[in-house]
Amino acid sequence: MHITSYEHTEEGLLFPSEAEELLLSPLTENCCAVLRRESGTAPKVPGPAFLPLQFADWTVLETEETFELFLPALAVQVAKADGRIAFYTPDGELLGRESGYSTAPAEVKRASAVESREEQTVDGLKTRTNVKESILDRVARQITWSFTADAPGIYGLGSHEDGFVNLRGKKRYFYQHNFKAIVPHVLYSNGCSILFDTGSAFVFTDDGTESTFALRCDDALRYCFTAAPDFDGLVQSYRTLTGAAVLLPKWAFGYFQSKEHYHTQEEVLEVAQSYRRLGIPLDCIVQDWQTWPAGMWGEKIFDPTRYPDPDAMTDALHKQNLKLMISIWPNMQGGPNNREMKEAGLMLPGGTVYNAFDAEGRRRFWKQAQEGLFRHGIDAWWCDCTEPVEADWNGAERPTDAERMEKNLRALTNLFDSTEANLFTYWHSRGIYEGQRQTAPERRVVNLTRSGYTGQQNYGCILWSGDISATWEELRVQVAEGQNFCAAGMPYWTNDAGAFFVNNPPEWWFAGGDFPQGRHDPAYREFYTRWMQYAAFLPIMRSHGSGTAREIYNMDAPGGMFYNAIAAAIRLRYSLMDYHYALAAAAYFDSYTQLRCLAFDFAADPVVHTLTDMFMYGDILVCPVLEPFYHAPGGAALAAKPAQRSVYLPVGTGWYDWYTDDFYAGGQWITAAAPLEHIPLFVRAGAILPLLHGDIQYAADTPESYSIEVYAGADGAFSLYYDANDGLAYQDGEYARIRVSYDDMEKTVTFGTREGKWLGYAGRTYVLNYHTKDREVISQSVVYTGEPLAVQF
Repeated sequence: MHITSYEHTEEGLLFPSEAEELLLSPLTENCCAVLRRESGTAPKVPGPAFLPLQFADWTVLETEETFELFLPALAVQVAKADGRIAFYTPDGELLGRESGYSTAPAEVKRASAVESREEQTVDGLKTRTNVKESILDRVARQITWSFTADAPGIYGLGSHEDGFVNLRGKKRYFYQHNFKAIVPHVLYSNGCSILFDTGSAFVFTDDGTESTFALRCDDALRYCFTAAPDFDGLVQSYRTLTGAAVLLPKWAFGYFQSKEHYHTQEEVLEVAQSYRRLGIPLDCIVQDWQTWPAGMWGEKIFDPTRYPDPDAMTDALHKQNLKLMISIWPNMQGGPNNREMKEAGLMLPGGTVYNAFDAEGRRRFWKQAQEGLFRHGIDAWWCDCTEPVEADWNGAERPTDAERMEKNLRALTNLFDSTEANLFTYWHSRGIYEGQRQTAPERRVVNLTRSGYTGQQNYGCILWSGDISATWEELRVQVAEGQNFCAAGMPYWTNDAGAFFVNNPPEWWFAGGDFPQGRHDPAYREFYTRWMQYAAFLPIMRSHGSGTAREIYNMDAPGGMFYNAIAAAIRLRYSLMDYHYALAAAAYFDSYTQLRCLAFDFAADPVVHTLTDMFMYGDILVCPVLEPFYHAPGGAALAAKPAQRSVYLPVGTGWYDWYTDDFYAGGQWITAAAPLEHIPLFVRAGAILPLLHGDIQYAADTPESYSIEVYAGADGAFSLYYDANDGLAYQDGEYARIRVSYDDMEKTVTFGTREGKWLGYAGRTYVLNYHTKDREVISQSVVYTGEPLAVQF
């Protein structure tokens, strides 16, 4: 592409040429959209997740060899010779440059004749669709684009199944799948990110120097390039472009008890009563699939023989301060839901998956969910199978990722446009959110969903990592994958604590658990305990799986070592409830990320780019235990060895052991004790942590007292947050937010003026616990009334 001139247009700066057009669209002070398309083709409309942004404060400079567009925090340089782009900071530091671009024809076909057959699957009897005949709809493009940046670390792009954190030198396939949650946003540790505006499946390959993105089918290439000094700034740009991470209700940060599956109304209520009787904190019970009557797969109603009075069930739960989440699926067959969609022409080819791309399809799907379930008091949704097909979810031999991509794409593109192969889940989630908001505007939406895509943070979505298997290696993989998912810009991620498959049936390649005896094997109980300790520091804490009971009282008798350790993990979660909720508020107000790969805070430390098995949760360094110390699968005792693990403490700050208050300098490896009773945790110097004390049974429960833990050694700040715990008034200022800061030189804690107009917070008594490097804790009680307050130690 040879460029000789440019034009100012409503969209930005257009560089025409005979075969190709390049459009630069300034979006914010530090972000510019780049569009490459063939000359004469229709313009590519920004994808549905992207907000309509324009930024007017920019200038253009022409030199002998380049055109340069200047924003306040980004410079974009276009070479006249070949049209390739280089990106710079305003000070002239190179962030990265395009290093390759090519396209090839990609046919987009539309099914004209299909055949369906019933097939026994792991999900029961389901209908599979095959295309007998198809017609050419249009010709789009296969697009290959490359980028080079001098950055030791590459992060983001969602969660997958291989346990990478730093993606430098790695390859990944991006298509919707049970084990994948796609977010096409990639962050480079030298201060830049690229958000692709595409619904296409694609392949990412990095050779250690150059990153290549191969899009399977799109009409043009559009991406948004951002420059920022750190990952928080890059995530803030992502949310500016695609929408805020709406605040979930406070109860969603409590503990979720789930399994595959509760069979009756009576069983659900029994679980609730058991937790309350034992005094173990709990906020939500999850009703997995098959609530529908026999022969009505996916019908959004309760089977009256097993759930005779759903109103009474939810009312009983609510009286115990518990919520009910229920599983719903986009596929349906054999019932009135399916017939209604078919008669309205709102089913995709094959007739079992509804058309979420159609606004009327989404409206009717919500209507069915509202009439059959929501009106009975359902509190939250579990939108399962939002890929929405699992073409490879069968067989004994594990296909390669490339083979699975091809098989699943063939199935997906039998149903809808290839350029939208990854977008079904976005539209499905949006439909649920908009439907509930219209029906019950006073309630926040909670949607646990398996497939991810750009913008879902704006629709109350929690992503989970699919039907994983119970192995220690899988636990290690999960610790890594959550970090990249959250780095991509969506803050709410979780997994099946204890893993979904505990056994290893030979007929299924995707199920490979090491514990066929489940909870009856002490090795599994150890494994489950370690996972629960890790889950206490995920954005959402949820136990779920198949093949064995997951409730605490089924894992061990009260007073047993596993029972006590699991109970301690759940109670630790609740002691930090105000911390979890304030971090979630920061995600909404400040575009914060709670679950943080170490590159968020320590990108200049080269060691962190090599680590996969620890992460930051706010200012807490979380170090999950990823190996057994007591039992081998089957229950045999392991040879005695110290229960401990190696921990790297990043450079640039000091660290406190959560349990002992021992202080360590950063930039070193240490050996941390890891008895069954706890997970190794370290608190960053300067951290300010609100804690709750007393017998807390649910997220909104009233504690006996409140403390604020302050850790000396560095300056720090944190914003306390309170609101009505549900509802949307927080978006209109109905909250209380208090900035608490610590000056290490002056040894002074300062409460700022309360922000917000929520009348439910009139002030509070806090015990300030000041932790010093010599393990001394100095306590002082203060009464904060909303006005500035300084306390010196």
